Amino acid sequence: MMDQGQRQLLTPLLQWNDGGESTYIGNVWASAIGQEVKRYTDGFDHKAWGTELIAPFIKAYHTGATQVSEIMPANDKKASGVVWYRSILTSATCASDPLGKPDGWSNAEDVVNVALILADDGAKVNVYSGDSLISSKTGVKGLNSWSVPGLKTGTVKVEVVSNGVSLSTSGGQKVTADAAVCNYNYQVVALK
Repeated sequence: MMDQGQRQLLTPLLQWNDGGESTYIGNVWASAIGQEVKRYTDGFDHKAWGTELIAPFIKAYHTGATQVSEIMPANDKKASGVVWYRSILTSATCASDPLGKPDGWSNAEDVVNVALILADDGAKVNVYSGDSLISSKTGVKGLNSWSVPGLKTGTVKVEVVSNGVSLSTSGGQKVTADAAVCNYNYQVVALK
């Protein structure tokens, strides 16, 4: 029988669905989702959720951890984690998209989602959007997560500075004000 802490550690595993609904963590097979859906998944790799977040949760579960402070970064690093955001703003019209905005689009928010696992307390976490600092937080040992309002057009970046070591995200798609395809799929970028 699992205690409450162990159930909380397993919660992320119960959240993932499929490529057609933009919540996948593994490979997306075109034959399984069809060509129409493929335009929403190409360039939107979500594997970092598995390698940077779920793998440390699994390791913590196997070692008997019951507190989020006991979850340690992947591969014995000082920090691991991911940032995810949409590459278009909610104000986008996507006028040339024959499908238009997805159902429930009005519930979306222009935010940068951050989930980091830190080896120590006190790391400084800076969140940038459109080349502007939109949030600066102090992290704690274990799991840290924030949904940071202020997503803007341009580059999204998260930087973690701890004891003179700096890690950051890079390589994600830039956020645009509008697009030909109204793709609300997340851009998922790992901390490196």
